[in-house]
Amino acid sequence: MTTSTIFNIKRNDTSKNIECTLKINNVAVDNLGLATGVKFIMRLAAKKNAAPKVAAAAIIDDPVLYPGAVHYEWGTGDTDTAGTYSAEWEVTYSGGGVATFPDDGYLTVNVVADLG
Repeated sequence: MTTSTIFNIKRNDTSKNIECTLKINNVAVDNLGLATGVKFIMRLAAKKNAAPKVAAAAIIDDPVLYPGAVHYEWGTGDTDTAGTYSAEWEVTYSGGGVATFPDDGYLTVNVVADLG
């Protein structure tokens, strides 16, 4: 799993999942097996008060084999507008607690204009 904070994808592409290993103090989170779900949230970086472009369920990979690993499978319309986006992962645990990753900023998603 990539741990990069920058992800590039061409406009309208959907086959390249965004993947991440969620970490606290540079250590992979080992309690995703207790999570009831994870959400991927992304909005235009320049519009801090705008509604998210994406706020959808993501997938927790096998928490035993890949601690902290999550990914999001792009849907139609998620990457239809070129631009720089801020993104984060929101994990909800069975006790109702919520943790957001990264906890010190955002991931950057660059949707690059294509030639077509």
